[in-house]
Amino acid sequence: MLTNGTSKLDDILDQGRKADDKRGLRFAERDTPVRKTVFIREGNVDFSSDLSECKAGSVVFGDGGKEKIIGKGTINRPGLPFLLVVRLVQGLAVNLISINQLCDQGYQVSFNIDRCNVLDGQNRTFLSGTRPSDNYYHWDAEVTLCNLSKVEEAGLWHKRLGHLNGSTISKVAKADVIIDLPPVSFSSLESFSECLVSKQVKSVHKPVNISSTSHVLELLHIDLMGPMQTESLGRKWYAIVCVDDFSRYT
Repeated sequence: MLTNGTSKLDDILDQGRKADDKRGLRFAERDTPVRKTVFIREGNVDFSSDLSECKAGSVVFGDGGKEKIIGKGTINRPGLPFLLVVRLVQGLAVNLISINQLCDQGYQVSFNIDRCNVLDGQNRTFLSGTRPSDNYYHWDAEVTLCNLSKVEEAGLWHKRLGHLNGSTISKVAKADVIIDLPPVSFSSLESFSECLVSKQVKSVHKPVNISSTSHVLELLHIDLMGPMQTESLGRKWYAIVCVDDFSRYT
């Protein structure tokens, strides 16, 4: 005889219900599982940048306990990891980060007996945690925030000083000639697109003794100049210069 703990399955089937009516079998009261989610406790609303109220069901924990979801948002604040789907859970005692979401966002998560490390696409430490006596890994918030703030501050001063290279900024910092320049490391600055474009150098064209033309007017080098600051006698503001490549006549 099949039972669900309180009612016999035969009795439910004898009631003439439809096949999709699963009341009494504990299917109707089961909440839709929330996937790819970071759960934050009710007191930490400052973590989320756009938190809004919602009724998205509840969360069932490993010990069988259930708590309601009362808010949703994203974590997008300086010094905190960028996480897309965040749920505010009523009565939650600690903040929980989903490993599935970190992996879906392209991060690599590794565990050992006492530590957990989360690496980004460039093999840099995005998050790290230590394992105390319990079975949870506690996020090293202070260390991560400190490292992130120093990297962001170094890049900010790099932009303020006109994208000056890191070695020059370090020399200036040692000379103490810039007011309020923080004592951060500028040795590993990220490459900004503005730096790469502005520091490009045009290659020098070596002189060629062999002429590439065989007669006049085959190739002309033309340059248009203007408008000039002073009008010409012919009341013109522009001038055009033509140089014949074969005869070098201008």
